[in-house]
Amino acid sequence: VIEAADRIAPKHAYLTSDTSAINIFKFLETSRPERVMITHFFNPASLMPLVEMVPVPETARETIDSLRNFLEAHGKKPIVLKECIPGFIANRLTLALAREAYYLAGEGYASIEDIDRVIVTTFGPRYVFEGIFDLYDHIGLDVGYAVAKDLLPQLCSSMEVPRLLREKVEAGLLGVKTKKGLKDYSGEEIAALCAERNRKIAKALKAAETL
Repeated sequence: VIEAADRIAPKHAYLTSDTSAINIFKFLETSRPERVMITHFFNPASLMPLVEMVPVPETARETIDSLRNFLEAHGKKPIVLKECIPGFIANRLTLALAREAYYLAGEGYASIEDIDRVIVTTFGPRYVFEGIFDLYDHIGLDVGYAVAKDLLPQLCSSMEVPRLLREKVEAGLLGVKTKKGLKDYSGEEIAALCAERNRKIAKALKAAETL
């Protein structure tokens, strides 16, 4: 698609991909490599402010600056990676957390509902206004060091897809789209469920602006 756009678009146009993980620069060929980069939006793209911008050495500084200014002018909050790495930033952080959550649930240490409650009632309120490094500065790096030294060897470090996730996929239980996944949505109207989720995201973002 991008290579076709390269043939059609004006020479001054930028070409971007919304891929969430693929390094398109390994195989993509265009006549304007200095005007190509990844701009990864998040679902729902109309609401979520983050856009991961992923350039390569061939990407011109002007391309990065122009696209960042464009995104910011439309209410987005872009971040720029220094280089293209698998999964970029958000997906790597999400999967690191998900791996431990799947492990805890799969081993029966707590229910899926209670593990989600931990996220909503601790990370949720704090991460609205501070990031992980802000959090560690408030915890105290000495405390964070001591906890990491003792706890890291106990965390899940498997390189395999979590067993609980694999079993659900193999059973065709894919989540909201099939009305069953890690939780049961069989009594829900999917369009209404998604609309309500979007409403909550919009409400949370609006509340966060007041902080």
